[in-house]
Amino acid sequence: MKQKLDDVENQSWYFKQGLESKREKLASLKKNYEDIRIVFNESTLDDFLYRINRNETVTAGFTEEGRNSVTKMCRNLVEGKNELLTELIRLKSKTDFLEPIDHYLDNPDEFLKFIE
Repeated sequence: MKQKLDDVENQSWYFKQGLESKREKLASLKKNYEDIRIVFNESTLDDFLYRINRNETVTAGFTEEGRNSVTKMCRNLVEGKNELLTELIRLKSKTDFLEPIDHYLDNPDEFLKFIE
């Protein structure tokens, strides 16, 4: 998306119509990445494992027979957080520090080490 926004003149008419919303979306994605990066850099593997265990303790309190829509939403929210924490644990096994997103955009080979 950043590449397309940097080269607006060569984009379609349709793309140009949603230009402002695409810029807002890119800014939102960058902010989300930065928020995750701060948590990642300030946390240890043990911190992530503790959070997963705490979340699982919360969801263990939800009984099968008492599963209403609110309970399901809460369970899904906690499971989503645990998926993120699990991914952060995987990343922590490859690096202790995440750089700002612009660093990886300028040096894509640095980013590839996370995919391998």
